[in-house]
Amino acid sequence: MPFCKDNWNYAQGLKLSTLDSIDEEWQQAYIDYLDLPRGRENYVFIESVQANGPADKAGLKPGMVVLAVNGNEFPSEGWDWKHKVADICEDASDEPRVVLTVDDKGKEKKHSIHSVKVCGYDVIYSNKPEINAYASGEEIIICKGIIKEFTNDSQLALIVGHELGHNIAGHIDQSQAALNTGLFVDILITGLTGVSSNAGVSIANQMNYSNSIDHEKEADYLGLYFAYRGGYNVEDAANVWRGMGAESPYAISHDTTHPNSASRYVYINETYDEIIEKEQRNEVILPNLTQEALDHYGGVEEVPYGSPRERDEIIASK
Repeated sequence: MPFCKDNWNYAQGLKLSTLDSIDEEWQQAYIDYLDLPRGRENYVFIESVQANGPADKAGLKPGMVVLAVNGNEFPSEGWDWKHKVADICEDASDEPRVVLTVDDKGKEKKHSIHSVKVCGYDVIYSNKPEINAYASGEEIIICKGIIKEFTNDSQLALIVGHELGHNIAGHIDQSQAALNTGLFVDILITGLTGVSSNAGVSIANQMNYSNSIDHEKEADYLGLYFAYRGGYNVEDAANVWRGMGAESPYAISHDTTHPNSASRYVYINETYDEIIEKEQRNEVILPNLTQEALDHYGGVEEVPYGSPRERDEIIASK
């Protein structure tokens, strides 16, 4: 996460839940599948654990009941017990080491989690059927329709990396700033002349349109590096654009606000070749950026994270 500036947080690689936070029709299924306590109310359990993540490496499993975090016991009574649980979890979220006390089928155990730093952009799944994914500046949204285009996790990692590139590069903020400036100009013109104006917003839209393809290419470039540094095999990842071109022929022959699928396929493969050349020279795997761009992204870590050796360790842990 060399380009996330100050927008990062610690992650433990697990999801905590309570029964009343789950739809009532699914509660019994959770109890049966995770072998949760029966006839017991107001408890917190581990709903899921990310494979090879910090919690998994610490020995935590779905279905374990969490009794305490960093020695702070979870309450099980009172109308505000869930708020107190949330406060305890929030206090621990900034800690590089988190100790969970759990009830594992009647046995009390302590597990020490060594948290990892991650970029602070949540990935949200949308049930929309459209073939699309987009960044909001704060989140990454993946639509249901685009999932069917993927044949492996590496392609999904490429898309997530691409949208992460948009957020990190500030593309959404830049577009919004242009629109806000255009709106201000229109308000000023209207106030001075008494005639309603949309000229400022129109100019801002034209500017955003002219920059959009460059922004998409930059996000493609950064995204491939991000996916590769995450330990994914991105050699064949560009085929996702070929698949999308087959699904939507219009996109493969016409530039709109995105590069067409054919040029995108070629460009991503060129970026992959660039990465492999760096790997063969045993260089740190980082994008080729100008000093101005590095300053914008907040610089890079001093520790050479992303070297071929460390990437091999990441792959081995998967």
